[in-house]
Amino acid sequence: MTSQEIEKILELLFRKRPGPYDPPTQEDWKHLAQKFGTEFNDDFLRFMELIGRFRFRGEILNVARHGNVGRNDSIETSYDFEMEHGRWNEDMIPFYSIGNGDYFCLSASGAKTSPVFYAYHEDGRVERYSDTFENWITQLKTFFSHERGN
Repeated sequence: MTSQEIEKILELLFRKRPGPYDPPTQEDWKHLAQKFGTEFNDDFLRFMELIGRFRFRGEILNVARHGNVGRNDSIETSYDFEMEHGRWNEDMIPFYSIGNGDYFCLSASGAKTSPVFYAYHEDGRVERYSDTFENWITQLKTFFSHERGN
């Protein structure tokens, strides 16, 4: 997906922030990739660089470590916390906290071709949610309509 395609989907679902958060730097991405020993696909990179412009429901975890990044936890902090206190699958990289201890995640071993997974806090179970990150983005409208009970 192009940045423009992702932005169009986000514009349909969410209001823009009056003052956007700073996007991750190349150094932020390099740090995160080294921590997990992986590479991230381009759709994930573009999404995470654009999302700071929108009021996304739930908590998109930060990649950026400095600057105006809001109050959300970072991917790295969330992963470290879950590894220390939960039944966390070490291959799962959380990027979206639903708010009840559940997360949407990518697989470190899946690297650029990682599907999107849903990790359940209650029992540590992980389920494949979407075959690609692009599909996950296009399914956001459906996800949020189910979340509201529509």
